[in-house]
Formats: sequence, structure tokens, C-alpha cells
Amino acid sequence: MALNIIIDKSTFQSLNYDELLRLTHYYKHNITPVLVMEILGDLKKEEKDGKPPSQNRVIDFATKLFPTNTIVNMH
Repeated sequence: MALNIIIDKSTFQSLNYDELLRLTHYYKHNITPVLVMEILGDLKKEEKDGKPPSQNRVIDFATKLFPTNTIVNMH
């Protein structure tokens, strides 16, 4: 049985996909609603500044929130 780990936004953004995937060997990722809202807020903030978020950044965020070995919290 794996332990649960909560990752904050700065850790989520600094780790690449392979590093997060390696964490799944030891932990189950606990995705909190706050993390999802902060990521969506960053993308929305870029949109308000007049420049749309780059497609690569959105794809990067989406691939990091992989469905295996994750637990999604509800409000």
C-alpha cells in the first residue's frame, strides 16, 4: 500500500513528468481542489494579460495530472 502525498503548485510546476511518474512508485498523489484552482487561475491570469496560455503549457499541466495512482479530493 502506497502512502499519500500532497503536492503544492510550486512543486507541481517544478517537477517534470518523469519525476512525477517516479514518485508514483512510492506515493499516491493526492490532488486537492486548491491545486486545480491555482493551476486554472494561472492559465486564466495569462489570458487576462492579453496573451493566451501557450498550448504547450496547457498540455504540460494536463499530462502531469495523470489518472494513475492519484486520489482526487472533493470539496
